[in-house]
Amino acid sequence: MIHVDAAKAAPEKPCFGRWLLAREPGKGSGSPVLDLAAAARLDRGFPKDGTPEQVSAHLNRSMADQDMHDAFEAAEAQWRAA
Repeated sequence: MIHVDAAKAAPEKPCFGRWLLAREPGKGSGSPVLDLAAAARLDRGFPKDGTPEQVSAHLNRSMADQDMHDAFEAAEAQWRAA
């Protein structure tokens, strides 16, 4: 019997920035996370390889509104749960 190390078999989780950019609107779009992802794709300065902390700092520097910060928190929770 061959034993496979579970850590080696599991696909590597993308960094938060890349994960967020990969969120594509579909049916039922209009979710805050998808809105944040769409805004991130349009933002040339968005930290594509960023951690949640780096993305949060970028939102702060960009003076994002409270809705974007709320969407960020929801996105981070989804990313951590994935």
